[in-house]
Amino acid sequence: MNPTALACTALLGLVGLVVAATACRMVLVIGLVAFTRMDRPNPVRFVGALGAYVAGLALYGALFVG
Repeated sequence: MNPTALACTALLGLVGLVVAATACRMVLVIGLVAFTRMDRPNPVRFVGALGAYVAGLALYGALFVG
């Protein structure tokens, strides 16, 4: 694989992580707004927060790898 194709593949991976992080943040906001009770955990809020943290950590790791 040539270096240009490798760089393009890495860039697509980073764009995918940014899109995933943004989607998870939107899911988190839906979980915050759509449910009336904030004192009880709900799965939408949990999935949104967990996904945002995981995607953020992956982007942070990619900063040091690349």
